[in-house]
Amino acid sequence: MGHLPLREAIAEYLGAARGVRCDASQVMITTGSQQGLQLAAQILLDSKNSIWIEEPGYPSARQAFIAAGAKLVPVLVDEQGMKVEGMIRRGLKARAVYITPSHQYPLGATMTATRRMLLLNWAARFGAWIIEDDYDSEYRFGSRPIASLQGLDTYSRVIYVGTFSKVVFPALRVGYLVIPKDLVAAFCAARDAADVFSATLYQSVLADFIREGHFARHIRRMRMLYMERRKALVRAIRLQIGDKVEVVGDEAGMHLVMMLPSGVSDVVVSKRAAQRGVSAMPLSTCYLRPPGRGGLILGYGGANPRQIQEGVSKLGMSIEGL
Repeated sequence: MGHLPLREAIAEYLGAARGVRCDASQVMITTGSQQGLQLAAQILLDSKNSIWIEEPGYPSARQAFIAAGAKLVPVLVDEQGMKVEGMIRRGLKARAVYITPSHQYPLGATMTATRRMLLLNWAARFGAWIIEDDYDSEYRFGSRPIASLQGLDTYSRVIYVGTFSKVVFPALRVGYLVIPKDLVAAFCAARDAADVFSATLYQSVLADFIREGHFARHIRRMRMLYMERRKALVRAIRLQIGDKVEVVGDEAGMHLVMMLPSGVSDVVVSKRAAQRGVSAMPLSTCYLRPPGRGGLILGYGGANPRQIQEGVSKLGMSIEGL
């Protein structure tokens, strides 16, 4: 399950900061959130099972579920999160649901309380599981961070996935799962068959980092930094590209989506931007079905204001003439 002092620190932190209800016995340390998704897919899914996923959604999560042999059922997302009510009303069943409710990837929506309760009640009624990926929920700029879906779950149907790789630094490769108590033995067996446990040194250092208050200070400091970078990116897009594009999902996290003019291929723009030294992921790669409109996913976590200005200028040039 991992280094006990770190598991205790995580359980305490999640209870205070995310409203997660758990104790250390339910916390498993993983090699990043991707391993957590792979373990959940391996344990919960097989070729007979369907899983609802967000459309658009996180491509690496899709890969984990495909590897387990599951059938992917895309569910459209709007400004209120995954549109679960239509699926429930039509009586469509699934073994599991994968969601990013606090900050939807990639569009940035926050799932409403009504939809959260609908999903939890549905999962309890049909014995389905909910995989909640809370990958960067700490970085919310317009309001306080939204409490987790797991904290609302009175039926023990939610597997909660988190990571330090996103909020500390990517090469750390340390994440965690909060597992319902009746699934802990199954997750332990699967982890033992995979790589037994994560590197203890990193876990010990992280436990001290959290316990001594450095992690909370780091989050506060980085929230201010990312808020300034987000403002710089939005301002640069408006000044340099203008109303040709639309900015979506700029209230939280470390990325936003720039919707392109209708008919413009985001894959073509992404390739043209790459030739100018700018990395911008096409939004269409997050869809299972062809989207009606293309866009670019723009990460600003590692760019200073000068780099942001230069990058947006190159993006503008990449769009010209299309």
